[in-house]
Amino acid sequence: MAATDDVNSPTLLPHETEWVKDIVAALKGAGFQFDMLETVQLALVCKGRTKPALERAKKMKSWEEDAKALGMSFQEAYEYACRKDVNQELQVFGEDKEKRDAFCIDYGTFQPDLYKQDEKKWQALTQVMIETYRGATCTLPRIRGGYLFAANSKEFAFRNFDNTLEKKMAAIYQDGYPIKITHVLVVDPPLFIRMVMRIVSLFLKKKLRDRIDFFKLDSGKLLTYFDESQIPPMFGGNNKVDIYAWLENRLTIRSQTEQMLAKEYGENFSSL
Repeated sequence: MAATDDVNSPTLLPHETEWVKDIVAALKGAGFQFDMLETVQLALVCKGRTKPALERAKKMKSWEEDAKALGMSFQEAYEYACRKDVNQELQVFGEDKEKRDAFCIDYGTFQPDLYKQDEKKWQALTQVMIETYRGATCTLPRIRGGYLFAANSKEFAFRNFDNTLEKKMAAIYQDGYPIKITHVLVVDPPLFIRMVMRIVSLFLKKKLRDRIDFFKLDSGKLLTYFDESQIPPMFGGNNKVDIYAWLENRLTIRSQTEQMLAKEYGENFSSL
């Protein structure tokens, strides 16, 4: 399903309404309180299953408390996690042909030791990931559609990989924040990528592993996912997205979606 930013029709499908009812009851019973859109995310991503929804909810509350303790704005967290003593920028790629958000990093610049040695840097990176995911789930179609992740792996070496840190990140993007990953594109993978995959297969679910696509940039396969206008400089294109402006816009849309949900279903889904 193609994603849009139409906030005027945040209607839940009949089966989604039942999922939301179950999740609302489960969250209330566990003493968790989330905004309406986060509740919808938990319901749709977990397909109404209360146990995984509550597990994700517990993690979300923990990250929320960590962010408060860190006391950084998104920009401060981004600068500290991605630019201070490191050049590891999580970038907004653009949108794929299905209008799903895409994000990318250059794995050759990733320095896992910095995040293991500095807990503050790790917490800042976690905040960056969570806030970016909030931007990517600002409407119901975007929640349903999920997102795509691309990694420039041309300069990727063993020094850029750490099993412990990768497992911590997987706890966020795989079983943590309620967001769907539709594809993971590993562009220009090194010869030892199979060895890395054997390691990460210990904690990456098969469903996600099956969504990983390995290919060379010069194969042209990137253009099967993206229009040329959406390709960033990292992959030889010209599309540059200011992540701060992007997030500000998406959080505004998110607030509008929240208001429309309250108008249609009552505050905290009181009319369901």
